[in-house]
Amino acid sequence: EIKIIKSIKEDKEKLSASAYDWKNILSLEEQQRASRFHFENDQHAFILYHAFKRLILSHYLEKDPKEIEISLQEKGKPFLKNEPLSFNLSHTKEMAVLAVSSDVEIGVDIEKIRTSSNYLDIAKRFFHADEYHQLIKIENTHQQLQHFFILWTAKEAILKATGEGIAAGLNSFYIISNSHKLQHTYPSNIVLTPLQTPNNYVATLAIIGENRPVAYRELSFFRRQ
Repeated sequence: EIKIIKSIKEDKEKLSASAYDWKNILSLEEQQRASRFHFENDQHAFILYHAFKRLILSHYLEKDPKEIEISLQEKGKPFLKNEPLSFNLSHTKEMAVLAVSSDVEIGVDIEKIRTSSNYLDIAKRFFHADEYHQLIKIENTHQQLQHFFILWTAKEAILKATGEGIAAGLNSFYIISNSHKLQHTYPSNIVLTPLQTPNNYVATLAIIGENRPVAYRELSFFRRQ
């Protein structure tokens, strides 16, 4: 079973206070990354999302969250040293999703559906040609925009699961979306699963190997579970 833990950021005042409380459980490297954000609200969000990640992992590993060793693969995918657990974190400014599994490699991506005048230009430049043609056949603008983010999250989730990252090229494979089922041409045995999200979000889970059942849990940043 794959655990999907969601957390939603609340108001700015609570966010600031909670970031102050949780910063100390982050690694030095994570604290340094947080400090590079120009805007304070972005710093606080980064701190909370990565504290959220450590708190959840500490529950499964039965370790102090500060003692969890997170390393990076050659192309940047985070992993746990000497632990039989894989995880993947994705977040927007308002919402975070953490996927956790004990037996398969996983990748997850969440995006807020936001209006952009150039999303078709982005698709034409970075997506596979077949995906671009899928998009331009959709006449309803809202449905077209939603489909763009379905494609985006599916591609990101695959590249995060494999550890290749976006540098591998978003146009090196394509996603086929039919009747809420996602398929792909990536040369590996990967299952794509759309995740439950609020209406203005899209999220996709990529599982390397056979499909697994998905269990959901939602947490608040502002009270200890």
